[in-house]
Amino acid sequence: MSQYTKLESVWSGATWRQFYEPITPDARRPKGALTELVFSATSVDEWRTASEVSQRIGGCGTATASSLLSRWAQRGRLEHRVRRRLSNGRPENEWRRVVVR
Repeated sequence: MSQYTKLESVWSGATWRQFYEPITPDARRPKGALTELVFSATSVDEWRTASEVSQRIGGCGTATASSLLSRWAQRGRLEHRVRRRLSNGRPENEWRRVVVR
């Protein structure tokens, strides 16, 4: 992961890991601080409704949240990644991928 600064916190039984990527020259993306937010949890009881998931997970609409809950119930664990670009001081969420293990 090369020179990431790692910050971990535990919130409501779920673990949030945030990695800060150094600013590097890259013509494919705008200049600015780019972070990746990783959420994982082990109990489907942590989130009960799609709207609750949508409210607590940035960059996730209720339709996506509903899909996540469905997959989560099937497999028992959910992990998703959101890349967040800070532009003019305001976070911009980009949905990247959903990984269910």
